[in-house]
Amino acid sequence: MKCRLMGLVLENVLKTFGAKRAAVTVLDNVSIEIDSDETVAIIGVSGCGKTTLLNIAGGLLRPDAGNVLWDGRPVTDRRRGEFLGFVFQNYSLVDELNVLENVLFPMRIQGLTLCKSLAKRLLAAVNLECRADCMPATLSGGEKQRVAIVRALIGRPSFVIADEPTGNLDEMTSLQVEELVFDLCKKFGAGLLYATHNPRFALRASRLFSISSGRLVEAKKPLE
Repeated sequence: MKCRLMGLVLENVLKTFGAKRAAVTVLDNVSIEIDSDETVAIIGVSGCGKTTLLNIAGGLLRPDAGNVLWDGRPVTDRRRGEFLGFVFQNYSLVDELNVLENVLFPMRIQGLTLCKSLAKRLLAAVNLECRADCMPATLSGGEKQRVAIVRALIGRPSFVIADEPTGNLDEMTSLQVEELVFDLCKKFGAGLLYATHNPRFALRASRLFSISSGRLVEAKKPLE
């Protein structure tokens, strides 16, 4: 596979879980190329390997075999925060930090200068400026996910990975979060790779893939 200069490349990625005889192959020879200006959705039944794929793509999990490249370099050779923002399904906010501190947390752990003015502008963009001093326990699920999205973008990443960002939300809140994810990624010029069970959300991507029996297959989108 020819490596693109910008974006994500997975080459023949293999991932299994379990002991040798009971090992389950979750990803079987998976390859994909995603440009840094694309939006790509991954669909499939629960447990099919969507989260595993995203975690490997983001450098949170190592494959058993194969290569993962960002902008032509192995993901292990790069600091994730330099190019990637991650949105988790369960929000993954730090309970002991308020909203503003949670947004700034990725910059703090990287030893970067804290950009409070940008953080406040982003919170204002998602209508949470008045909640900046609030603790996560006082937020609704939708508010927590909006904080998580802002946190993923605080470092101005070239790419965002989102794992079921609407999975724990009601239908109305899901619609709002979908709009935020796409609008903010477009505003920041960030590519987007996300997993979802929501057909409407999936069809918003420029490309759509499904995982079944460990294989990643590009799916045809219906004509609009």
